Amino acid sequence: LSIDAWIDPPAYTGRPPVFLAEGDRTAEIPAGSTFVTRIAGSRRAPHLTLRSDGDVTRTTGSEIGAGVWEARLEITGDSTLRLAAPGTRENWTLTAIPDNPPRIRLLAVPDATAAGELDLRFSAEDDYGVTGYAMEFRPEDDDTAEWERLEIDPVSVTPAREEEGQSTLLETARHPLAGSRVNIRLIASDAAGNEGVSPELGVTLPERVFLDALA
Repeated sequence: LSIDAWIDPPAYTGRPPVFLAEGDRTAEIPAGSTFVTRIAGSRRAPHLTLRSDGDVTRTTGSEIGAGVWEARLEITGDSTLRLAAPGTRENWTLTAIPDNPPRIRLLAVPDATAAGELDLRFSAEDDYGVTGYAMEFRPEDDDTAEWERLEIDPVSVTPAREEEGQSTLLETARHPLAGSRVNIRLIASDAAGNEGVSPELGVTLPERVFLDALA
């Protein structure tokens, strides 16, 4: 009977698999990783049990070849695993490294352009990289209003010239609130679905500037 065990981190982390050599019974892994064990030389299916935060999850190995079985379980928090196979018992203790939400903040009060755009300069960081941006806003004098969201194309976000952080232009002129006072906040999201929110800031939402009386 031979047993192999390894960890498959989530693809978005960019981390390679972590192989658990014989005798390795502990490991620190990104939350959301998959624990994989492969057993060769067994006539019966092995059983894998995961205990985490008082919850118990069990799975039975699937036969992937003659006498070769594989079992997989996702690791979302600190866990202990127990493998029960004919003639052997194995245990592992895994510490999950949480995927924290992105951190984002405005670096300056946004300027308005004549085309009705907000010139946003901000900084954003994440454990494994920010994958999406948005700006939310609502009337400055109505804290009960729902936040409205404008998505920011990640391609439009570029490093700020000769300054720290990043910058982008976001058109707001077509929105019904254009020209009025609003509170804005920036949103950064990552591949795991976590969102980070910047502190609120009061601004006048840009509108188109028409210099021709006919327009």
